[in-house]
Amino acid sequence: MENIDTLFAARWVIPVEPAAQVLQHHAVAIHQGRILAIAPIEQARQRFHAAQVIERPQHVVLPGLVNAHGRASLSLLAPALATHPAAVWPAQLRALQDRWLDAGLVRDATELAVAAAIAGGTTCLAEQHLFPEVMAHTIAAQGMRASIGLPVLDAPTVWADDAGQYLDKALALHDEYRDDALLRTALAPLAPATTSDATLERLRRAADELELPIMLTAPEAQTGALPFDRLQQLGLLSPLTCVNHASRLSAAQLGVLAQAGASAVLCPQTELRTGHAAAARNLPTLDRLNLALGTSLSGHADLLAEVRLAALLAGSQGDDTAQRQAHRWLHAATLGGAQALGMAEDIGSLQPGKAADLCCIDLGHAGSEPVLDAAVQTVFAASRLQVSDTLVAGRALLQAGRLTHLDLPAVLERARHWQTRLLAAVS
Repeated sequence: MENIDTLFAARWVIPVEPAAQVLQHHAVAIHQGRILAIAPIEQARQRFHAAQVIERPQHVVLPGLVNAHGRASLSLLAPALATHPAAVWPAQLRALQDRWLDAGLVRDATELAVAAAIAGGTTCLAEQHLFPEVMAHTIAAQGMRASIGLPVLDAPTVWADDAGQYLDKALALHDEYRDDALLRTALAPLAPATTSDATLERLRRAADELELPIMLTAPEAQTGALPFDRLQQLGLLSPLTCVNHASRLSAAQLGVLAQAGASAVLCPQTELRTGHAAAARNLPTLDRLNLALGTSLSGHADLLAEVRLAALLAGSQGDDTAQRQAHRWLHAATLGGAQALGMAEDIGSLQPGKAADLCCIDLGHAGSEPVLDAAVQTVFAASRLQVSDTLVAGRALLQAGRLTHLDLPAVLERARHWQTRLLAAVS
């Protein structure tokens, strides 16, 4: 028998690759943070001697969820936006950041978002904002996987004075985490429409030299536009480019992305709350794009809620079956996100050789029984409260519904401290 670290046995396994497959009574064999095999439970027991065996008899196991556009650093500020109409959220968020954003806020906000993400089955976060070194350190301390967007601007902020300083600090942080097993970096021009050609060319050269992904974000305003012609001319649109809030773009712009092989990140809850409902409904019809999902400002890092809403929006536009929609959006929340972040070789599906990033969901609840199709029930009936286990590189960050490494009471206490300060400021 082969000695391994963990044998994770479940009622159902959805590997995502091959597509639309649901395995019954299978186990995932894990050793040194990687998947060795996926096999029927009895066969796995005969082949492997595991240091620990985890039995989940009414559960479904799938790849860890990939949040391709989180806003962890703003998780403490986002609730304050609820007191304002969605149309003025961008201006209000800028005002809140001008007043409150510093390293301390980013650290506490990121810890809170990480706790919620792990409890909801997310194993990888993509973040892009100021103080990326604080986000990277905070996420790494909890053993979570992440892609950290390194901000680049021409305008001065509390983090850097000019484009040269942004790039210097960004590349220094990349060097610090270059060999890290869990953290990757990407380049993130935060305002490409107002960033000079010279700065974008330096960014593109750095991305080419280091083979780094580029994160772009579509503008908040309905009338805004990413400078696609300029981005194309400067070589910033490629298979290593992902565009967040892509549902705000026109059909022509989405076609340009598809032609470039870029990825589109959809954040359904945020789009609906900020008046982009029509675009959010139409985006899923563009099959040529690699689609990923993110939570953005929707709160509580609930990627399962984004999966369900995306499936419902897509289903409302045609007569596709619930089964196909379920598999399509589970793909977007796992392998699609991994591809958008340039991490698909390592995560996003359950295959031998890949990292053992797993999400396990208990379907033995009144709201999700009876289970005739595990993928359909996961997408349309389960909630984040049914997530029992979250593993990153074989390490349990959530086990039987309990966080294993985060001091949750301390995290919540710091969040409530900010709550008191923010309530006083907005009242």
